[in-house]
Amino acid sequence: MNRALVHSAIIFSFFCKFSFAQNPAAFVDKYFLIIASTKSVEEASRVAMSASTKTGLDYHNNKLKAHDSYGATYSADSCKKWGEEYPCYFARGRYDDGAYITVEYSTPYEGFQKGFFIVIAVNGSLEDEEFKQAVKKVKKVYPKSYVKKSKVYLGCMH
Repeated sequence: MNRALVHSAIIFSFFCKFSFAQNPAAFVDKYFLIIASTKSVEEASRVAMSASTKTGLDYHNNKLKAHDSYGATYSADSCKKWGEEYPCYFARGRYDDGAYITVEYSTPYEGFQKGFFIVIAVNGSLEDEEFKQAVKKVKKVYPKSYVKKSKVYLGCMH
């Protein structure tokens, strides 16, 4: 094999590994208060709507749907609006910390059991005062709710 070609391939693979891979420093710990988990997106949506009423937190209905091969997806129109191909799903936690109810899909979250639709009431940092107060508020209504940690990627998504 041509020596120059081999060197070029090595340099290219090195470049790709460090230029296109996700930077480990771009991952941060985020915490999520989970009210419920179920295999049914419909059941998770019902719990989320009820939780919004019971806790007074807004329900951000992302209209998540089950998808046979992808697990979960937003609508085709939503994917297109965000410049993504259908199916698409972006897990909560990147730049959307706060106290509000959503239905999410567990598989993208590191350390979560895969294949569940989860109802999240709060996400953020354990040190954040809004996070602490929201957890207390929700736990009064949902004492079995629990906080779970996951690493979340904050780097480029392209």
